[in-house]
Amino acid sequence: MALPGVAVCQSAEASAAVQLDAWRAEAGRTRMLAENDAPRAYEVAKRLQATLPSNATPADRARSLNLLARIETYLALTEPAAAHAQEAFQLAAANGDRIGQAESDLNVALNAVNRGKLDQMLVATQHSVAVLEGVDRPDLLGEALLRTAQRYRRFDLLDDAVAVSVQAMERARRSNNPVVLAYAHQGLAIVLDQSGRLDEAREQAVQMREQARAAHSRLVEAYAVSALGGFAAETGDLRSAEERTREAIAMYREVGAPFATSYGMFALGSLLMKEGRHQEAMGYLDETLEIYRHYPNRISEWFTLNARSANFQSLGEIARADADAERAYEIAKIWVAPHT
Repeated sequence: MALPGVAVCQSAEASAAVQLDAWRAEAGRTRMLAENDAPRAYEVAKRLQATLPSNATPADRARSLNLLARIETYLALTEPAAAHAQEAFQLAAANGDRIGQAESDLNVALNAVNRGKLDQMLVATQHSVAVLEGVDRPDLLGEALLRTAQRYRRFDLLDDAVAVSVQAMERARRSNNPVVLAYAHQGLAIVLDQSGRLDEAREQAVQMREQARAAHSRLVEAYAVSALGGFAAETGDLRSAEERTREAIAMYREVGAPFATSYGMFALGSLLMKEGRHQEAMGYLDETLEIYRHYPNRISEWFTLNARSANFQSLGEIARADADAERAYEIAKIWVAPHT
């Protein structure tokens, strides 16, 4: 028979274990919620951090920080995201937590593009793949391989991007995990498009959308819809491109992702310019720049200012075109050249 004090201790330990299990389950649900409703997920993630059980492990603490960093990245809160990702990485590295390190790396890789720090993206993507060697987390490895392919594409290393994307698809098919498959289809769509194999790229985007739906990720599905809009534009089907792009923008707004929304609006503005609908295009370019006023993103602002300058020129508003070109030039001197 257990002594009364021992029984009480065992009961307390069991209760604490149950509480920690419940916390971990809610953290998992919140990570999925972030793909569909980032603002609501952020409120839950902050509460989870504030109520982290006393028996939580360092890996749990890193997980909480990484959850915040991921959602903050979606919400365009770039500096808090960077701080939380760095704190998570330091904690995970100090405790040999490879999953925590990889999650931090992936957050850094996503956020670095928004912050104009492409050197950080390079380091983070390389480390994320290396640290996941032998770790049974196909979702993390799938995303790490996708970010690697995107990095190669950004630096015009097409052969490397193709090799990584093919490897990612082979692994994804073995995992039969819809999240991993969506990432793999996205990677192949990117490299096939860059290779000029547009029909195959479009099919990959269709498959990406199907897998994103199976994974219940509205955000990844929206990326697929955006890609389909881009492919339609490449073929000259501007009407279909516009429909797809408007659909993607609505989905980005639904998720609550400012930068994703801005990219969609920039794409729509560019389409309208191609159609000669310059006044309509101006509204979307203005709204894109308004997002960057609230959520700084210098590289994207540079692209948008250049586009709006060209649109002003088409409307015969030369002084305003010159003003935007000058603003873009000032950004380029400070941000674009040093960070690309």
